[in-house]
Amino acid sequence: MVAKRQGVGGAQRLRRGLVVFAAVAALLSGCSGLPGSREAVPVRTYTLVWQPGAQPTGGSGCHSVLLSATRSGPGFGNADMVYVIKPHRLDRFANHRWTDSPARMLAPLLLRAVESSGLFRSAAAAPAPIRTDLRLDTEVLALQQTFDGPHSGVQLRLRAELYDLSSQALVASRVFDIEESASSNDPYGGVQAANRAVARLMTQLQAFLAAQLQQPALACEGRPASSAKMPR
Repeated sequence: MVAKRQGVGGAQRLRRGLVVFAAVAALLSGCSGLPGSREAVPVRTYTLVWQPGAQPTGGSGCHSVLLSATRSGPGFGNADMVYVIKPHRLDRFANHRWTDSPARMLAPLLLRAVESSGLFRSAAAAPAPIRTDLRLDTEVLALQQTFDGPHSGVQLRLRAELYDLSSQALVASRVFDIEESASSNDPYGGVQAANRAVARLMTQLQAFLAAQLQQPALACEGRPASSAKMPR
């Protein structure tokens, strides 16, 4: 009889323990900021920004240029913030994202850099309904935070190709490969480094374009003055 009562009491205590465990688990899963709660962790978003320095805003050159829509390289076509721990493997931060894909964030900044360079009579982004004599194609090959031991940094790679539309020829192509050390080994440190990399990219792009416009093939003499007029 005693053994039977002990068995019944043990079963009751087990049931009460299971009920308490279930209640605690439900409470923990609904609390904000606790491990195991995906909905409780806020998703933080970041963007790329750049403003030109004291540079001319009006174009003084004879050329007009159209910027094609910036393309995205494999693995960088969405708003994921990519980081690299092992070579050839792209990982993504779970709760930190860009406001848009790197290509879409960079596109207006590239146009601003071209416009503020003072190198061109006019500049526009596709699909602007204008005729131009030059076209600039760009592709984001990488924007990633790379971790190497106790340090991390950001790598920004962009391919730029300048075409002469009057001759249907490629004038020049260059891959810009920029690395910036991060001040902290976290996503925000990577964002700050990425924006410093963007500033360096814009300066290098302007220098690249200035060098190409000095080539004899792009001399202003003899080029049609109406190449940037609206089509009829």
